[in-house]
Amino acid sequence: MRRKDKAGIQQEAKYRTLLKSVLFGEKTGRTLLILCILSILTFLICPNLISIRYPGEGEISSGLIKAPYDFACEDKILTELKRKEVASKVNPVYVLDLQVIPTTLQKVKGLFEKIKKIREDKTLNLEKGISKFKEEIPHIKISDENLNALISYSRLYEIEEEVMALVKTWLSYGTTDISKERLLAEINKGIRVIISAPTGKSEKLVETPTNLFFLEELPRTCDLYHTAFLSDKLREVPLREVAFEIAKNLVVPNLRFDKKETSKAIKEAVKDVSPVLIKVSKGEKIVGEGEKVDKYAAMKLSELTRHSSTTNITRSFGFALILYVIMILVFIYLYKYQTKLVVKNKNLALVGLIIITAIGLAKIISVTNLPLYLIPMGAFAILLAVLLNEGIAIFVTVLLSILTGVLIGERMEFVLLFISGGLAAIYTTTQSRIRGDLIRCGIAVGIAQGIIIIGYSLFRQDNFLLLQTNLLWGSLTNGVMTTIIAMGGLLYLERIFNITTNFTLFELSDLNAPLLKNLLLKAPGTYHHSLLVGNIGESAAEAVGANSLLTRVSAYYHDIGKMIRPEYFIENQSESERSRHETLRSTLSVSILRSHIKDGVEIAKRNRLPQAIIEIIQQHHGESVMAFFYQQAKEKAKGNETNETIEPSKAEFSYPGPKPQTKEAAIIMLADSVEAASRTLVKPTPTRIEKLVKKIIDDDFITGELDECDLTLKDLNKIAQSFTKILITLFHARVEYPEKEQERTIFQDADDSDIATRQASIKQEETQNQPAQTNN
Repeated sequence: MRRKDKAGIQQEAKYRTLLKSVLFGEKTGRTLLILCILSILTFLICPNLISIRYPGEGEISSGLIKAPYDFACEDKILTELKRKEVASKVNPVYVLDLQVIPTTLQKVKGLFEKIKKIREDKTLNLEKGISKFKEEIPHIKISDENLNALISYSRLYEIEEEVMALVKTWLSYGTTDISKERLLAEINKGIRVIISAPTGKSEKLVETPTNLFFLEELPRTCDLYHTAFLSDKLREVPLREVAFEIAKNLVVPNLRFDKKETSKAIKEAVKDVSPVLIKVSKGEKIVGEGEKVDKYAAMKLSELTRHSSTTNITRSFGFALILYVIMILVFIYLYKYQTKLVVKNKNLALVGLIIITAIGLAKIISVTNLPLYLIPMGAFAILLAVLLNEGIAIFVTVLLSILTGVLIGERMEFVLLFISGGLAAIYTTTQSRIRGDLIRCGIAVGIAQGIIIIGYSLFRQDNFLLLQTNLLWGSLTNGVMTTIIAMGGLLYLERIFNITTNFTLFELSDLNAPLLKNLLLKAPGTYHHSLLVGNIGESAAEAVGANSLLTRVSAYYHDIGKMIRPEYFIENQSESERSRHETLRSTLSVSILRSHIKDGVEIAKRNRLPQAIIEIIQQHHGESVMAFFYQQAKEKAKGNETNETIEPSKAEFSYPGPKPQTKEAAIIMLADSVEAASRTLVKPTPTRIEKLVKKIIDDDFITGELDECDLTLKDLNKIAQSFTKILITLFHARVEYPEKEQERTIFQDADDSDIATRQASIKQEETQNQPAQTNN
């Protein structure tokens, strides 16, 4: 049962690994990346965002614009005036609230109940009764004289009845605190009154003044309007004023302006107003070339923009077809002619990111009505050229210029502008060595685009003001933007995508760099050896089409790990100094020599060297065997008579690897061995140098150290020729001095028949003086 469970777990792990390779493998990831790029680009240029940009009001038209078809546009000014006129004729809405009458009458009744209680209180005289009235009913403001008459009047119910009659009459007709002038003016035009009664709501139109009561005039209405409602017994002035003052204190405004209903009525009325249209016929001139766009031309162009922004199936399909054809061409070019670059998905992602950013920025500039001359195509060309190579940059820039020209409204003059600026940027970038040279690239872009702008303006016969404006945006401003975007983009994209640019390599190639100066001080022999390896390797890299700059700079740093224990490497020892390895066990010597790779990687990471250089430091010895110490261990094992002979493992005497993965790493490995071995030749004749170089390259080839890099046999032959040529040149310059007889006998009279024996001797001597053969 346990066996089945274990087998099941293994099977499940196998399926999980297979599924992971399918879902997240290189090919699957590349396919998903391409689909993601196409999806984002489709979204950026989807139909509802595609628009032809026309000049806005107050701008100068760069060309003659005619109506492409019959259409009508709204005259917003006349339409707005028409709507205001209709709104002014809408009757204001007022609400007459009759539901407050019962409540107010109830207040009147309650008031007189309190007055009765004060009168019936036998403990209060007239003066105290007046004081208690003011204390208990403070909201009723009545003069002492009228209050005296109220409390003294024996038939109080008569005053109560008259107060109720006044309140009911005022509220029934409507009492308001609105300005009399305003209300009468609106009544003369007609107002709509909504009557809210306890039985329900009704509505009426009032067009003439009625018996409305204004609170500001109530003191005068006592004599003018209400004497007919007073009984004969209340003809006395004090009693009339008492009833009037009580009613005036209790009544509340119940006729008010209803702003919400009025606004609703205005909206309903304005909604039915048809817009005032301006008819435009096909071919009719909207604005001429060089003319200023007035408000009526702006209305027509705005309508054209709205029409062009509307989803159109045919237009959408056509643009999508252009997009996908261009992107397919880009991918075909990358896979056919830039295979090495697109093997890594990060490079494909970088190309996609730059294309998406360029299209997105062009879209933003287009839809925000900014000058189209601000589109910095030169900056994107620089990024492609520096981060990838000039071939990709030229191809993508040309296709991207065409796509952008179509996107901004079939403006083919901008296609020519973008291509010229991009190519100027790429050409200038190839001549640049430091980041400051990007300023020169920006100047070149500005000059190239300025020439195109001038030529196109002369062709169209633009006026001088328009030419001056276009040069300001397309030449000066665009050149500055190109430099800024290129510098900023390189700063971040180098780190994000872990790409080593030529700018970084040129900076690291400075022999005054702190790390190289430190190497010179701590390990001077290793420093000079590294310089020679760099010179030899650079020539070979150029011969086989590898990155010669990366090869040379990596060679400078490939042995920086020797700074930790420089005295254990023979190139840092004097001729009279005894080798430290003579007193050490073979395994310990191997451990020391091997450690310089690990130390070098740590130093490189600490000093933030590019990943490409770190990988070459790891790979520059591959998995080669330290033959001298391995042979020494074998002989020691054979000479051990007391114990059983145990053959030492090659893995214990090999470098940790990995084997060289790139042409540059392989070239440095070969140059490292050749330079060290060449120093062991006593009399380095051209023939001997050539034999030595071929022997070392053949040995590495046969042992499989070059299996994982893409060097061909033809490349190896070119490398051998390059190494031989450089070494012959170096040794040819030496002056031969008289030698001791013993030294002259070495390699003096050897012929081709014993070359194999001599090379074996060289190899053994190289490994004995380990750094000379391996430059560990």
